[in-house]
Amino acid sequence: MTIKGIAVFDFDWSLIEQDSDYWTIHSLSPEIWQEVREKQASYQWTDLMDFALCRLQEAGFTKGDIVNVLKTIPF
Repeated sequence: MTIKGIAVFDFDWSLIEQDSDYWTIHSLSPEIWQEVREKQASYQWTDLMDFALCRLQEAGFTKGDIVNVLKTIPF
């Protein structure tokens, strides 16, 4: 059995000139980013990002969509 996984690294404001969480979510769905902002006070950040990624998936976005958006982050 082959196990597939994805590793996520956060290089905000060091290797990239942007907040990768904001850039990715807001670029794909400003509406979902607004949901994130509204829930920010009541969630721990990694749980909030889990929520956001689940919402993106529910909205029909794919890993490929995320990869394509990440390719547009300014360096």
